[in-house]
Amino acid sequence: MLSLLIGARRLRDIVLTASAFTAAHSITFLLAAMGIVDVPAAIVEPVIAVSITVVALANLLGRQEDRLGRWRLPIVFAFGLVHGLGFAGALDIDRSGSWELLLSLLSFNLGIEVTQLAIIAALFPLLVLLRRTSAARWAVAALSVPIVAVSLYWFFDRIPLPL
Repeated sequence: MLSLLIGARRLRDIVLTASAFTAAHSITFLLAAMGIVDVPAAIVEPVIAVSITVVALANLLGRQEDRLGRWRLPIVFAFGLVHGLGFAGALDIDRSGSWELLLSLLSFNLGIEVTQLAIIAALFPLLVLLRRTSAARWAVAALSVPIVAVSLYWFFDRIPLPL
């Protein structure tokens, strides 16, 4: 979320981006919980790490304009689909397919959306103020480089090595 915030230029864009991400991960989270989709963690986890790297690199390369441009929402939606599979795998969801499970999933996703919007409300105004200073370029790098480093570490850590 921080990486998406760093690259956002307008509040409307970041709210749409966060909502698209939540909608996407809700879809795959539900499909995985119902046993309809089952993708091994060995595939999902490295792809999640790469998705974070891509967004952070777009921030570093973007300068004043958004390098992802009109592709931002479709890319974030696709990454959200993968992250939903990761949530389902990390939480080891029981594939009972009951109404109780559906209510739990909806509650989880509502909680994620509210948390994302709270983070946006707290951090986005600070980023807007920072963007108006001469330190903006350095701040984007200072925030994005560690995200790239950690996500690349996570990527290589998650690749299964043949024995």
